[in-house]
Amino acid sequence: MKKMLNNDALTLVLIAVISFVIFSKFDVLEKAIEFARRYEAYEIDEIISTSLVLMFALLCIVIKNKKKVLRLNTELEKKPKKLEDAIGEIKQLKGILPLCSYCKRIRDDSGSWEQVDTYLQNHSGADISHSLCPDCLKEHYPQIADKMNKKH
Repeated sequence: MKKMLNNDALTLVLIAVISFVIFSKFDVLEKAIEFARRYEAYEIDEIISTSLVLMFALLCIVIKNKKKVLRLNTELEKKPKKLEDAIGEIKQLKGILPLCSYCKRIRDDSGSWEQVDTYLQNHSGADISHSLCPDCLKEHYPQIADKMNKKH
């Protein structure tokens, strides 16, 4: 950012020096004043002061936009880091998982067989919460299933 400001200052000084050389060599201001006197009836001399005011306004707008661009650049520089952090948190399960048809355990990369919940927790980053589906509740805990059905 400091380098950017130094470049801008250098550019302004360079423009000022070039302008001074051109204006002094060609007597630009004297010619403008002579032109304004010649055409006084058309109020051309006000163009100079109006131009100065417009240039000052333009300079203010440029400075304001420059600050906004610097702020947005700072925010944009932070985005890749946030994206990398988010990508680092994502774990996906891909490919074919060998699942035992009977006990429903999964074979991991080392050849060991793990319960599905353990495998998912270790390989996906998901937290597992245990529960019973209605069919298993009926099959393994029929008394509780009947009580729950009577309540509903």
